Amino acid sequence: MFVIALLLVVGIFAACHFYLAKKLHGGLRYFFPRLPLYAVLIPFGLLLALFFCGLTARGLLQAVGACVMGVFFVFLEASLFSDGLFLLLYPLTRRRLSKALRRALSAGLAVALTLVFSVVGFLSASRISLTEYRLSEEPSLRIAFFSDLHLGAAGSEGRLERIVRTVNAQKPDVVLLGGDIFDSDFTKIADPDRAAALLSGLESRYGTFACAGNHDAGETVPQMLDFLEKSKIRLLRDEAVTVEERFVLVGRRDRSPIGSFDGTARLPMNQIPLPEGDLPVIVLDHNPAEADAYGAGIRLVLSGHTHKGQIFPAQLVTELLFPIDYGLARFSPEGPQVIVSSGIGYWGMPLRLFTKSELVLIEL
Repeated sequence: MFVIALLLVVGIFAACHFYLAKKLHGGLRYFFPRLPLYAVLIPFGLLLALFFCGLTARGLLQAVGACVMGVFFVFLEASLFSDGLFLLLYPLTRRRLSKALRRALSAGLAVALTLVFSVVGFLSASRISLTEYRLSEEPSLRIAFFSDLHLGAAGSEGRLERIVRTVNAQKPDVVLLGGDIFDSDFTKIADPDRAAALLSGLESRYGTFACAGNHDAGETVPQMLDFLEKSKIRLLRDEAVTVEERFVLVGRRDRSPIGSFDGTARLPMNQIPLPEGDLPVIVLDHNPAEADAYGAGIRLVLSGHTHKGQIFPAQLVTELLFPIDYGLARFSPEGPQVIVSSGIGYWGMPLRLFTKSELVLIEL
């Protein structure tokens, strides 16, 4: 099954590679009529190799590969858009423009859109936006929440100091991390001691707590756990803690088989013992797939995971897959309010289109 899936993925990328190379070749042939297709296919093949380096390599090669990955996706979307546009305009242009000129204009439009949206996407990913929710008329608790840090991804460590500074500027009572703290492989972190020192600088009245995400798994879990301890981040795995007699915090294991840190299956919510009393209960649950299943007794559920699609139009997919893929919702009058963040980091490519890297501030 794995081999079939791998062949399918490779086949899809190969088809996209050929489509994009053919499109660029069609545009260049307007200026260089004798240009052979392989003169474009071969360089594109090398770029495709860099694409996969963005997922598997480290250091500079990882950064370059991740940027290539982002530009590849933007170019694919821009090419599909330009082809669709010129197809719609074909009845108006078929007599006015030659086939070669139409191809050149379509390719030129795709390249121009790729340049513009790549710059916008890289800037959007690097910028940290503050999203605020006021959930009470007279709030008494300030929560700084972020998810999907993806430490080890290209550029992730370079943003840590700014993330910590932005969180501390909000003067929160508690800092909560909604999973995917790591990017699957702890060894991708270039300087874990510095990263841990920076994260340990998160300032709040009650401390920093986290749940695990689907990327917080794999063979390097022991190093991840040691890192969290050094970072003064308390990981909650299907357990509840009372925080300074102010609120009860529950951290869920991820619903993915690989996202539980130690391979232990996720417990149903009703099997996690909660302290007695009427303190508000806040739940950290990385994946919002079960956000609509929480009932009475829970005040607030915080999730991430979706990245809100990260790159348009993937938002259309996440909206179909999850009961809520971003923002604030309440699924029943007696149920909790649910907040899903688009994440403060990114997966794979350091690029976002029509989404944002965000820190969430909640007044409860």
